[in-house]
Parts: sequence; C-alpha cells; structure tokens
Amino acid sequence: MTKKKQFSLSKIIIYVLLFAFGFAWMYPFLWMLSASLKTQSEFFASSLNLFPAEITMDNFIRAWESANFAVYFKNSIIVTVSVVCIVLFATSLTGYVMGRYNFFAKKVVLTVFVASITIPLVFTIIPIFELLKTLGLSSSLFGLILAESGGGHVIFIMLFMSFYAQMPKEMEEAAMIMAFIGQHSGLKESRYSCKHMQLKNSLLQLCFVSEVFDV
Repeated sequence: MTKKKQFSLSKIIIYVLLFAFGFAWMYPFLWMLSASLKTQSEFFASSLNLFPAEITMDNFIRAWESANFAVYFKNSIIVTVSVVCIVLFATSLTGYVMGRYNFFAKKVVLTVFVASITIPLVFTIIPIFELLKTLGLSSSLFGLILAESGGGHVIFIMLFMSFYAQMPKEMEEAAMIMAFIGQHSGLKESRYSCKHMQLKNSLLQLCFVSEVFDV
C-alpha cells in the first residue's frame, strides 16, 4: 500500500512538473493569440493577461487591409505551391534514375550529392542573388521561386532513391502490364497498387518536411 502511494505521489509530481514546463513552453504562443484578440487599450493595460475582457477582430481586419497582408498571403501561397511542385518533380525523377539505373560514374555523382550537404546554405545566398540580379529576376516572384527550388535537395533525392531502389523489378513490370490491361479493359483502378500508395505517402511527408524545415 505504501509503495503504491509513493509511486502515485511520484507520478503526480512528474505530471505537475511536465505540465508546468509545457505551459511555460506554450505561454508565448498563447500570449500572442490572446493579444491579437484584445483592443489596443486593453493590451497596454494588461498585456500579460491571457484572457481578453473583450474579444475583437479589429487587429486581423487592420492587418489584412492596411498592412497588405492579403498580398503577402497570396504571394506565400504561390511561392509555396510552386516550390513544392518543382522540388518534388525534380527530386522524384532524379531519385528514380539514381535508384533504378546503373550508369557510368553513378558513384561519382552520388558522392558529389552527398558531399554537397556539407556546404552551408548561407554560402549560396550571395551567388544566387547575383545570378537573379543579372537575369533581372531579383524583384519578382518567379525569381524567388527559382531561388527556393533551385537547391540540391539531397535529402529528398536520397529518400526517393532508397524508395525506388528497394522496389522489386518484378513489381514494376507487373504494374506496367496491369496498366496496359486497365487501359484496354476500362479497369482504371488496376493501375494503383500498394507501392503507389506508399509513394503518395512519401510525397506528402516530403511536402511537409520541405515547408516546415525548409530543406
């Protein structure tokens, strides 16, 4: 009985400490959210209070209209979608070639890819800016999209390469036959296999990693 009480007491203490740590870690985000819902007078009067006395959406409306946030939001969507599509298209094709084919100097190319990871991204900022400036694209969304999507993205290439390399050749040939049969018999669903679903999951994961960690 005593051991159970001691064990329960220790768990309670651990949970309380974890809750306190979690609250301290989340407090800046909660404060930012509550401050955005306060009036200016209330914000300066009680800025540390997490519960606004009067909820208002004027701050969001002012940011959307006066601060041109709508333009920034639209540009962010355009750049994000474009960069993700270009990166996934390029890295998936590169990973397929590296994983499925054996060609001359393949190891050399792979070594160069891996060695490029050691180059800090900050070293490429000035050369990329000078290149875009020379091309007249330094002040356009197209230039920004090229700059964001033009990196090596070696991690993505390696992930696609490992995925395609472990796919059996027989499965690829069977999928081609099933696709051919499906085209001529109207069985469109026969084109999709378990590996296709795994590839879709990999694409979704890489989309998330690409935007969150800006790899």
